[in-house]
Amino acid sequence: MSENNEISSQFKEAILDIKSKPVYDKWWSRYNDFKIMHSHQNNSISVFLDFIKYLAEDKKVSTIWQAASCINKFLQIDYNISHITNPLFKAYMKQLSKSYVPKKSDVFSMHDVEKYMRESDKTTENLSVKVCMIIGLYGALRISELTYLHFDDVKSDGANFKVIVRQSKTDQAGIGHEFMIPPSPVADICPCRHIEAYINLFSVKEGRLFRKFSKEGKPLAQVIGVNSMANYPKKVAEFLGMTGLLVLLFLTFFNHYNVSRELYWPLLSKI
Repeated sequence: MSENNEISSQFKEAILDIKSKPVYDKWWSRYNDFKIMHSHQNNSISVFLDFIKYLAEDKKVSTIWQAASCINKFLQIDYNISHITNPLFKAYMKQLSKSYVPKKSDVFSMHDVEKYMRESDKTTENLSVKVCMIIGLYGALRISELTYLHFDDVKSDGANFKVIVRQSKTDQAGIGHEFMIPPSPVADICPCRHIEAYINLFSVKEGRLFRKFSKEGKPLAQVIGVNSMANYPKKVAEFLGMTGLLVLLFLTFFNHYNVSRELYWPLLSKI
């Protein structure tokens, strides 16, 4: 190794973050492999842009920017070249950013809620999914809050259902809270009718609300736990033909993260 190369190598080690160095090395290696494959002998802006356009065939804009920045760092060190400030590169990236359409996740809307309630199978097991979905929707509940609901926590006043949440992750004082679920004039999507039908399946209405069912559709003493309930989104998504990560704007109980409940009350008031 020549003295200049040794100095260059030491300089690279000094200015590149140790954690990010593998990323820099990866893109520099891919850039040089591209040059060899296409018989490029220099590091001109045209060669640099050829590689960037090659990446643009299947890479996101953010990934292309990462690659360009990493390669440019090595070009600055070894050749005193900076292509990312070149007007041709800037113009190309601007055009690429405008034409890039990111792949969006499916959005779970109220229309999807109604479709699932109306068109999915009528088994007792699926009825528990629907009721879980309804209560989670109107109360903006987490999975843990749903699994710990008891029969005594869900009561009808003849028209509405009142739900009392006694345990909450963020309710350190143990005060609890309650909310109402109103009826709908449309029978097959009426939340109160679904809740009433579910509760009436049980001859003994004591203990935990959500329980498992036998193959014959008879209620069992075994309760539905957090892990089982966490599979409900997949069941709903498969029925609706959704792919990718669901953006659950309404069904926050499917969310494993600590989402502020206040974000959802404005949505619930419009239902």
